[in-house]
Amino acid sequence: MPGIQGQERHNAPTLDVLTNELDMTKGTISTNLPHPLDVVLGSRIRSRRRELRLSQMRLAQQVGVTFQQIQKYERGANRVSFSRLAEIAEALDCTIAHIVDGIETRKALPVFMKCALHLNEPDAADLLDAYCAIRSLTHRRAVLDLVRQLTDTQSIQKPK
Repeated sequence: MPGIQGQERHNAPTLDVLTNELDMTKGTISTNLPHPLDVVLGSRIRSRRRELRLSQMRLAQQVGVTFQQIQKYERGANRVSFSRLAEIAEALDCTIAHIVDGIETRKALPVFMKCALHLNEPDAADLLDAYCAIRSLTHRRAVLDLVRQLTDTQSIQKPK
């Protein structure tokens, strides 16, 4: 969603970087990267904001912070306090539970991280919205095949 030029562009850490920094057995994380749960929480905030077609600037005004602070929350660079989360949830017209539902489990963390990081890529949410608007299963498969061809990689496997 366009807002102020460059407002939503950022360099989120990659999934490989985050998973390498997270020791799932000890629960320790390198201090130089955002905590994976913060990244997922930020992604949930961003997703809800985009669902409402609300700019970062507008959300920031409603919460009483700068749009840069919203950017930092959304990519997990800054942690969201509980009181701030309550304000954000109110501004996003949802409950705190709606935002955090399901992200408390360690087993699910890598799946959420992967989705959150993919959706943080520029234009990824727009691409997903457009894909979901395609009603024809044949057309959806054609789009998926095209994207696979464009990636020019074997890392994406076709479903069996």
